[in-house]
Parts: sequence; C-alpha cells; structure tokens
Amino acid sequence: MASNDDLAQLGFLIGTWDTTILAADGTAPTSAIDIYAWSANGQFIEHQVTADLGTGPPVQSLEVIAASGVGTFTSHSFDPDGSVNTFALTLTGRDWSIVGQAQRFSGSFDASFTRLDGEWEQKSDEQGWHSLMTIALRKRPA
Repeated sequence: MASNDDLAQLGFLIGTWDTTILAADGTAPTSAIDIYAWSANGQFIEHQVTADLGTGPPVQSLEVIAASGVGTFTSHSFDPDGSVNTFALTLTGRDWSIVGQAQRFSGSFDASFTRLDGEWEQKSDEQGWHSLMTIALRKRPA
C-alpha cells in the first residue's frame, strides 16, 4: 500500500493552473482552469477542471488521484457525460504520463514544476492512437 509520502511527490501540483488547449482538428485555442487540492483527509489529491471549449457553457470534471507506489499513481476521472475513467499516472523526473484504456497523455514539466506541456491522444478502432489535443498548463503564483 502506498503512503502519504508517495503522494507528497505530487505536492507541487497543489494550486491553480491556467491551461491552453489546442485541439488536433485546428479549431481556435480554448482554455481551462485546473485546481489541485489535498482532500480533507490528506490521502488524495482532488483535481477540478473547468474548461471553456467555446461551444456552450463551461465543461466541468473531477479527478481523484491516489498514490500506488513511488512515482506511480492511480486516478479516477468523473466526466460531465457521467463516465468514469481510470488512469495509471507516472512521474519520472520531469516526465509525466497518464495512461487509460482509450486516452493517454505524455508531457514534461519545466525545471521549476510550474509549467507542463504535452499531448493527449485518443484510441479509436479505425485509427488506433491519434492526437486529440496539445495542452500547456501554467501554475499561478501562490
């Protein structure tokens, strides 16, 4: 069983991040606000996302992150359509990967862990893995 010390590796996430989203289909950039906070019991990190996709009201989702070992984590994402997805997360140095059954992310943090750039891919029967979007997150000063 993982410990709080394992989850503490992700303490740099705590705070508010401004996100720029560039869809693979070339549509205009959109934005999101990502807020990471410790859960009330300190055993998890809660990640709330509010995205303005330019197609209607903001889209909101919730992710709960738990440690599963040194440098490895599990998350459950609760999306606006009612779906729940499970992901395996890995932090190796500054490289961050998120892998699920139908989506995956690969990105890197800058040296100060206040900027994350990467790409989300989606899996389909017809195309296999293909680019969904690139994202750039910038942490707001505390």
